[in-house]
Amino acid sequence: MEGCNVNGNTDEEHIYPPLAFTFGWTVGMTTLLDAGADPFCALILALYYKDDFALSSLLEYDCALFSSQQHISKIRPYNRLHSYNSILSFALGLHEATAKAKTLITGRLVGHRRRLTDWAAAMFSSVERQNACMETISDGRLLDRFAKPVVLALCRKGSVVPNVLWPGERQRSVYHDPNMTLLIAEQLYSGGFRSVDDLDEDGVTPLQIACTNVDVHKERWELISWYLDKGAMPHFRNPNRPKNCFLAISFSLRNQMITDIEESAESVIRRILRRIYDLCRSAIVDSCLCYCSTYGCTPVQLLHKRYGWDWERRSAKFEKWAYLNDFTPMQKESCGEELCRLEIFERLGMAHTCCYAKPKPLARGECLVPSDEECHELREEDSNFSHTLELYMSIYRRLRREHVGPFSNFWCDWWAAINDILPKEDRGSHSTSSNDYVPSIGEIRLSVQSKLRNYKVEDCEDVPLDSIGIFL
Repeated sequence: MEGCNVNGNTDEEHIYPPLAFTFGWTVGMTTLLDAGADPFCALILALYYKDDFALSSLLEYDCALFSSQQHISKIRPYNRLHSYNSILSFALGLHEATAKAKTLITGRLVGHRRRLTDWAAAMFSSVERQNACMETISDGRLLDRFAKPVVLALCRKGSVVPNVLWPGERQRSVYHDPNMTLLIAEQLYSGGFRSVDDLDEDGVTPLQIACTNVDVHKERWELISWYLDKGAMPHFRNPNRPKNCFLAISFSLRNQMITDIEESAESVIRRILRRIYDLCRSAIVDSCLCYCSTYGCTPVQLLHKRYGWDWERRSAKFEKWAYLNDFTPMQKESCGEELCRLEIFERLGMAHTCCYAKPKPLARGECLVPSDEECHELREEDSNFSHTLELYMSIYRRLRREHVGPFSNFWCDWWAAINDILPKEDRGSHSTSSNDYVPSIGEIRLSVQSKLRNYKVEDCEDVPLDSIGIFL
């Protein structure tokens, strides 16, 4: 094989590395690897084709587990790797990867990081280990988020760090992965990766990522519970994202139809939601200033901030949310009032100035924050309609006080009446810059009153007429 390129011409598109053709042929694979073939690209193919035997054989040759620009340029057909930091991250996000493959890679990663940790512990003095980026190499823990600074420090000391120990470009922990599973997290923790609450370069924790990626399956929820068990803080520090677990989960579920949660998962989700609520109850609203909320966006409002959903689906989602959180009657009433405010706000065509909603789809976990100037302009444009919104809410509260019967009856009758006045099909079609017709308080009262059951008829003198202003 003298003079041959054992890695092939992988700069060209759709060219598999020679190692890919040795799967199932142990002698051929060993020959190429002994001749210096780079196993990194072949690892990706072994994962894709579920060839755990080939994967195990490749891992035995101490290949690098974190991608570099050199590796990425060699595997253009597999450009999905661009968005991943490591082979483990790639495997977690690859549907074809087997559970055994993920476990094999995890074990190899633990071994590599143990070598690096032990090497750093031997090379640095106790004084040097007091440095913030090296303090985690004590008490048996493995280097994690600070592995890259330690590698660079070793290089400055004149050490030659092999590629196999390179920890990747991004300064983040192994838990900072949107596809992390409970099984792999437990394996990493037992192997020595104990820093489950580190911040990445964006100021995000693994728990925050898990909350951002929660769905209707119980596995995601169990991972959140596991992070909390290991000491992760339920409150977050990134100003551009929801500030705690409960708000983050509510916002993340806005694109999920939680009515589809399987019965077997309900008890798990209810238990974890109750635990998270108890941890976050002191900060259950965010700090947004927007007409859509009274004192800041609540979890039930974040849950329903999804454009394009009709009222029937929103209402069904609200009922399921109340059930999952085991709301008391008073809690359900309070959340119902905030959801009513959000729904009427959007039917009036008012613009969100809070940081969690924009009139276009948001990526998972994305928070688009309007500038202060934009917020001021939007609030100025909607100032007149804010009086209309407050009028509707005043009538809502007054009629609820006067209604004799359960909240569920009032809720259904209220929306039957509102649908006649503010059609749900016209959501967002009203112009806040024109003098659109707004019903008078008498018209609203009459329509609602005609729909409500068990309603105690009284006049509405307690609603100040000057609050209605030009809209009478």
